[in-house]
Amino acid sequence: MKVLLVKIMPMYSIRIPETYQVAVSYPLIPPSTLIGTISYTFSVLGYCGKSGGQVWRDRVKECLDFTRNHVLKARDTSIIDGELPIVKWSLVLHIIRGGVLEENRMPTNIEEFKGGFLDAMVREFALSHPRTVLVIPKDEDSIDLLKRALWLMGRFGNSESWASTTSVTVTDAERCNDRNINVIVKYNQNRISGGFTVVKATDEVGIESMFALPVTSGRRGDVYYPSTMSYGGDTLCARLNGASIVFPGGEDW
Repeated sequence: MKVLLVKIMPMYSIRIPETYQVAVSYPLIPPSTLIGTISYTFSVLGYCGKSGGQVWRDRVKECLDFTRNHVLKARDTSIIDGELPIVKWSLVLHIIRGGVLEENRMPTNIEEFKGGFLDAMVREFALSHPRTVLVIPKDEDSIDLLKRALWLMGRFGNSESWASTTSVTVTDAERCNDRNINVIVKYNQNRISGGFTVVKATDEVGIESMFALPVTSGRRGDVYYPSTMSYGGDTLCARLNGASIVFPGGEDW
């Protein structure tokens, strides 16, 4: 089985949906966010979202459908250079709101901002040393296309969350005896044990689930350390620069 291993240098604020005025960020990047990022890069490359007369929602859906036709799984991992932790911190964002966003439209000129108000929100960011993202293509015919797109990953969902791709490697994933997985998986208490963090997130096709993240925070809550989870099932292993990315076999994870 061929997979793509993407090394990224990330800094991001990906808000957990249940939070608002204090926008708490996921410590790792959810699958749906990675799908959205890849969809954006396909749009930049001109593979989707170009149909004339479309409203923006239709262009977004076209690119999401295009991406889902080529990507089976897109999962963040706890493979971080130097095995160093992910650090989270907060800052206050001040946003001038003119009321037009509440009308579900963008402002047409600076005059529409007059008479607006200043909105302040505490926003949490996460930062780590370079780490590896696992992308599993639907089939091998999608690999060259995905390689081009993955080099262009630049942000995650908003202009404040960014990443720089430093390498894209195509390699073989083979069945292995290592049961210590280090990728985001859907939480299954009958199969997963060890150190992990459970969050609600959305998978590659837009379905909400509980996910187990291979990181632990300890007492502080703003520092997340890479961990592994013991998995009670078949696993596959892919290697990059001496590190093993271990993930479940099959598709239901």
